[in-house]
Amino acid sequence: MVNRRKEELSNPFFKLLAWMTGLALAIILAFSAWNYFSVAQVYSSSHEETGRALAKGIGLPLGDKLLSKDYAEAESILRRAFANRTIDLALVSDLDGKVLMGLKRLDDQDQLELIFNIKTLSIPDAIEGGVKTKAQEDSRLQVWQYLNPSSPTGWLYLELKDDIGRQILLSLKHTLVLVIGITFAILFITLFLMNRNVKQKVFNYESVIKDEFAALNKKASQDVLTKLPNRYSLYNIIEFALNRANARDQLLAILFLDLDGFKNINDQYGHQAGDLLLIQLSERLTKLFRSQDQIIRYGGDEFVICCQNLINREELEALIDRVLLGLNVPYELSGNLVHVFASIGVTIYPVDTVSSAYELITHADEALYRAKELGKNRAHFYC
Repeated sequence: MVNRRKEELSNPFFKLLAWMTGLALAIILAFSAWNYFSVAQVYSSSHEETGRALAKGIGLPLGDKLLSKDYAEAESILRRAFANRTIDLALVSDLDGKVLMGLKRLDDQDQLELIFNIKTLSIPDAIEGGVKTKAQEDSRLQVWQYLNPSSPTGWLYLELKDDIGRQILLSLKHTLVLVIGITFAILFITLFLMNRNVKQKVFNYESVIKDEFAALNKKASQDVLTKLPNRYSLYNIIEFALNRANARDQLLAILFLDLDGFKNINDQYGHQAGDLLLIQLSERLTKLFRSQDQIIRYGGDEFVICCQNLINREELEALIDRVLLGLNVPYELSGNLVHVFASIGVTIYPVDTVSSAYELITHADEALYRAKELGKNRAHFYC
């Protein structure tokens, strides 16, 4: 049973499902992240190359006009360059960075504004090939172009923006976040369902184990023939009754009952008839004693009865007289009526001052032996 339950708990289907789900989600997540970063890298490289080409294209004619000090035509070149809507700001400076002219696009308009508040242009230290680019976090691109048509004349500075590219990257980022969210949601739901399934299987497994343990414990503590508690559970029952008698300040009686002439029944009618007699006897004892009294088959034709919640000795004596009278009624064994009597040894706690179940049973057994000596079919009190 245990091995079968373990096999159920280790069902390979759930392991395979977990691995496949995790692998699929990992692939989707990795592909989405790779796709986003690849597009971002391509966009960044393309944006920088576009900025470089644009700066060089503007810088060639602009450098010539600056060299000839034709500033009006230089401004015209800048204005025509703003037809490219990615240009947001353009500054022209001399070699020392002093701004000679500047234009700025008004927000979301084609109108341009002359710049007067910027006096100097920050020049980068190292420029390869006469142009330098620097990307900003808001997708803006800074471009410095060294103007040198035939001799050094100055610098061109551009700020480029690409709203479309930025929206594409933002959309990809949102998609990636959505994919990650969905991935973790699916993973969480899958793990939750698997965990619930495993918990249910564990619960069912533990329930079966508990039921099996309870059944085994019942078999171990129950007499097979009479279905009464057996000798294995005797001492636990009496110890519990002792503790309760002390707590409630009540009398506790231990009765040791033995049939008179049971051996003759076995010899005359056979052991099967003897077993039938013991079954009928146990049923009769259950009816004769009170519901709170516990009847234990000690072994063979011997029974121990634990009588609790007694008010006085008189109540116990009346109970024993009723039991002896009820046991004198004939038994029917396979069509034969037989008479069997019983002898009972009795000890009462705390009149009997011992404090252990073993000693109480021993004293009740001694009283039973004395009842047999006095003529049987009677009860004898140890004290």
